[in-house]
Amino acid sequence: MKLFYSESGVQHTHPPLILLHGFCETYQIWERFERELAHRCRVLCPDLPGFGKSSLPAGSFSLSEVAGAVHEWLRDMKIERCILAGHSLGGYVSLALLEKYPDVVEGIGMINSTAYADTEEKKRSRDNVIQFVEKHGVEKFIDSFVPQLFYSESRDELRKEIEELLAIARTTPKETLVAYTRAMQQRKDRLQVLQHFKKPILYIAGEEDTNIPLADSQKQVKKLSDYELHILNKTGHMAPFEKPEETLSILRTFVHYVYNKKRSS
Repeated sequence: MKLFYSESGVQHTHPPLILLHGFCETYQIWERFERELAHRCRVLCPDLPGFGKSSLPAGSFSLSEVAGAVHEWLRDMKIERCILAGHSLGGYVSLALLEKYPDVVEGIGMINSTAYADTEEKKRSRDNVIQFVEKHGVEKFIDSFVPQLFYSESRDELRKEIEELLAIARTTPKETLVAYTRAMQQRKDRLQVLQHFKKPILYIAGEEDTNIPLADSQKQVKKLSDYELHILNKTGHMAPFEKPEETLSILRTFVHYVYNKKRSS
């Protein structure tokens, strides 16, 4: 499967940074990150299958299969090692890829994401999403869904950012939205995958994230070895939009740490 992607930075001996977008997003959420981080590494931002300019696989699929498509793309790009960082859904896909192809990953970043599977309550919520979209369409769902991802007290000052994300999210095909909602609902717990991973792990958590509770992130990292947990105050589920400067700085430092660790190992 061919994935559309953007790329910046120069080719060198360091593994590139792969940034994976979240649910109802595209590579476009990373445009500024790609531009800024390209000063120190090669950065690639693909559209996951079915989003943006990448085609959707036929029929139902799992996040493991999505991870397989990303791995195939990496192979086509002749990338044998990389740093993976994913926002929300992008984190789930990163973990699925790490599980299947651990030797490819030099470091992994979970941005507003979790290694836990859906709770029963969350699974029921995803059923409701599918029913709503089938009945009312994508745009009506997106217009109610996206603003709630941002911290409630910051929504007025972040109106421009919310509108930018709404414009991207409204382009999501209904088939893509439904298929990924089912795939996320059925994903398994992958905390053990991170526990067995002895290379650098990054968590960026929103203090006010109602989708990925901060307590879950704090509980997960206690079981890990080489990790960093950064908690962003007054931030919901959209750290790259709500706190772009802090998120960018954290990612920049993490990439530098991975490179230094790899050099010294």
